[in-house]
Amino acid sequence: MGFWETLGVATITAMLAWVGFAVNAHLLRQAEKDKALQAEKRATYKRLMETLFNALSIAKAIDKQEVIKDLELEFSVLIREMTVYASDDVFKKWIQFKTVGKDPAPEELLAIVGSLILSVRRDLGHDSVGVTTRDVLATFVNDIESVNLPSVDQ
Repeated sequence: MGFWETLGVATITAMLAWVGFAVNAHLLRQAEKDKALQAEKRATYKRLMETLFNALSIAKAIDKQEVIKDLELEFSVLIREMTVYASDDVFKKWIQFKTVGKDPAPEELLAIVGSLILSVRRDLGHDSVGVTTRDVLATFVNDIESVNLPSVDQ
């Protein structure tokens, strides 16, 4: 093999190595971003779940006004976090929850909350095959089987 052939092979090898390094560096940066985003999602979704359950416990609260004030603060933080960190599906369910209206039927509100929680589960990696909105709601609504849940999926 002559000088020019050797130089050509060496150049091609160096270029392939450089491209491999660049692709690897890009994939590593993307993985780091995804990991950071996933951590933020988990924290946001944990806050969402705590706030939803606090809202459900308002009926048991002695000082309802204090609980409502705390919930308003929590929801103001959640609005920002959900806008930035929620997946598209969770974000749409969040909007549906936030725009349900002033006096929704309890069944409609339960269905929306259950659908939101199910979307959060999927976004966190659960395939949720065979898990329904009713199953999710059964974890905190004792008589969910007797509730006629409307379809709220868009």
